[in-house]
Amino acid sequence: MERYIESKERYEALYSDFKYENLYLVYQPKVKNITGELVGLEALIRIKGKEKISIEKYIRNLEEEKLIHVIDYFVFEKVIGVIKERRNKGRPRIGISINMCTCTLLRDDFEEFISNGVKEIDLNKELEIEITERNIPFDKIKDINKRIRFLKENNIRVAIDDFGIGNSNISLLIEADIDTLKLDKSLIRNIIHSNKSKNILKYIFNMCKAINVDVIVEGVERKEELEALVEIGGEFSQGYYFSKPLLLERISNKYYI
Repeated sequence: MERYIESKERYEALYSDFKYENLYLVYQPKVKNITGELVGLEALIRIKGKEKISIEKYIRNLEEEKLIHVIDYFVFEKVIGVIKERRNKGRPRIGISINMCTCTLLRDDFEEFISNGVKEIDLNKELEIEITERNIPFDKIKDINKRIRFLKENNIRVAIDDFGIGNSNISLLIEADIDTLKLDKSLIRNIIHSNKSKNILKYIFNMCKAINVDVIVEGVERKEELEALVEIGGEFSQGYYFSKPLLLERISNKYYI
């Protein structure tokens, strides 16, 4: 009984965050390594008044309560609104990526939801969906590929996120028509002093270049890490060395977009 009450209270607390519009978005730049040029943004969820809580823990709670799709859909709608608003104001077009859990992609209402969201706008690849589940079930690869094809048909780019820490992401890289591979920050942890790390990353860069897939390295925090990535052919990065996640207005002022 106590576990039921705890679960019910957690559900209500989580639900209230989006029911009362307590959620907002911040954006982290993706940049070209050599020039520092802005090449895209990643939209990230935050909670008003609770900025210091672990957003990762919050997301895990949503997954446990089977609510993660509500957040995924919320972010999708918000970013579509941002893209429309920027177009109406004549602002430069910039690609924005959002995270989506695999279980969201596999929902029965997924294609209908996406279709309704994009029916009044040609996204022209300005939106990218990052598939975020770390351990994608092998028996769902075909279903996920079907959803990826659907997204591409709607001019939405697709990325695999957190590559390097899951056990099945390689299957999507081989089988699916993805646009971007995002490397987890753990892969550059030893890049400054480890030739082994450099060689592994160089292999990934060359492999993806051969199959026409962009690679973005996450978690770049030091100048030395950036220099090591440039040395072995890394083109794009994201991390606190460039910028922490910021409100869109601050990003616009910083990069003149």
